[in-house]
Amino acid sequence: MKTWYLTKSFVAAIYLSLNSLTVISFDAPIESYFLGTSKEYVFSALSKDRKTLILKAIKKTKATNIFVKTKSDQFVFSLNFRKKSSGNLHIKRAKRNDSYQLLKREATFALYKGKTSLLKVYKDGGEEFLSKIP
Repeated sequence: MKTWYLTKSFVAAIYLSLNSLTVISFDAPIESYFLGTSKEYVFSALSKDRKTLILKAIKKTKATNIFVKTKSDQFVFSLNFRKKSSGNLHIKRAKRNDSYQLLKREATFALYKGKTSLLKVYKDGGEEFLSKIP
């Protein structure tokens, strides 16, 4: 299972596949979720403890989104379709790190290392937390 640490403003891309399940788990119970498409295209179900959301593409459609409200937070994801799904994901809220040092600069992004995370800043203004550093 992959753990993703997401900031409040970040919309993570999740990939669904016609051939496999995509499982998204959270630390807190899910109170509600809303798919940006009909049930004709995406199957969705909650686990008994309501901390895990299971998604599976039924028919391929254009990219859409999903909003998930947990007891303690809310998340927005972009749902995309391809041959390989994102698999099993555990979602956590990232903690902002205010002291970053530049690790690498590329043509389209810069990579910074902080005390608790790596931050990728794109030239177009977007940013992405890549991992939590233990």
